[in-house]
Amino acid sequence: MRATFDPARNLDLYFRKSRDGSKTFRFINADGTPYDFAGQEFRFISGFAVTLSFNANDMVADITAATSAVKRDSYYWELYNVTTKQTWLAGTRRS
Repeated sequence: MRATFDPARNLDLYFRKSRDGSKTFRFINADGTPYDFAGQEFRFISGFAVTLSFNANDMVADITAATSAVKRDSYYWELYNVTTKQTWLAGTRRS
């Protein structure tokens, strides 16, 4: 039996070393309508740099070849909503 008090969902991300890349995440509300990011601030927290951009209900995460040329094979990361003070997604970044 398990119990969790963390509303975040686990999502492991995989990247190729020394390669540019991006991933688009589309967010929707429980009723199927597009999620509105307006007025909210997010932070990608990790030991490597990821740039976030937002368009309507899409969040795009960009990583550069220099950033993905890491020394370790995995890092813990979080997508943190600064406005609501909640971690939305968290997981491991592997290359």
